[in-house]
Amino acid sequence: MIRMFTSADLKATSRLYVDVFAGPPWNERWTIDWALDRLTMIFQSPGFLGHVYEVNGKIVGVIAGRSNSFKGRRELEIVELFVSKRCQSDGVGKALLSAIEEQAGNNGYSHSVLLTSQRVPAFNFYLRRGYRANADMVMMSRAL
Repeated sequence: MIRMFTSADLKATSRLYVDVFAGPPWNERWTIDWALDRLTMIFQSPGFLGHVYEVNGKIVGVIAGRSNSFKGRRELEIVELFVSKRCQSDGVGKALLSAIEEQAGNNGYSHSVLLTSQRVPAFNFYLRRGYRANADMVMMSRAL
């Protein structure tokens, strides 16, 4: 079952976030507090859109995005999409992506954008769903 992401989901989705990103291919170290802070900030963003996927009342997948304005158009920035290890490749991610894109399209959004690594399975997941890498763009960062 897919439903809208609510503030009541923040703790459960934070635990799932830590569990998913601790494993391959990310192998990242997260704490529940860090994940809760990240997901809360996304949730509180203007134009937040988000859904959770539940199986037997337990959240097994999450998609979270926010509204951006670019050159006079509204676009959806997908910030997070993560699925429990045991449910990956079961269509959960595809269903969540379809749900948020449908909601965005019905609300006047014209485009969807996201950042992902070319070195993880998510890259090919998005390619199969019509997303294209922009060869002119690069994500840059700098420690402060």
